[in-house]
Amino acid sequence: MAQGSISPGAVRRLVDAEWSDGASSADPDDPQVRGFAEFGLPPDSPLATEDWLHRLQAWRDHLQIPANSVFLDGTLLMTVEALLDCDGPAVLKPVTLWELTAFIDALVCYDQLYCVVNPAVDVSRFNQRLGTERMGHVLRG
Repeated sequence: MAQGSISPGAVRRLVDAEWSDGASSADPDDPQVRGFAEFGLPPDSPLATEDWLHRLQAWRDHLQIPANSVFLDGTLLMTVEALLDCDGPAVLKPVTLWELTAFIDALVCYDQLYCVVNPAVDVSRFNQRLGTERMGHVLRG
């Protein structure tokens, strides 16, 4: 398991709670269990093998993500962009407010914001609209 990751006992409790109803305790060393616990892979994923888990671990270990960074998903960014538009939603729904709160939390609590490149989100336009020069935050795709 990765350095700084949770203990095998904690993995076992997590998997036992979420893995399946009434099944016997899952082995934390099983690739399907590790794939689920460490990478969120479903048990039937073709990536839940020893070889692929080693590859995923190596990929994750080589990521150079600065401290105090956060990943934002495209749905959240599209919601915020819609709220910034003049033709934004006429009614704020609870989910919209939740997304807005999550985005504000990210702006306040983290130094760097990251997202997966998405054709629906123009990162440079998004940064201009946020006034990144004043705020010091830059969304990176």
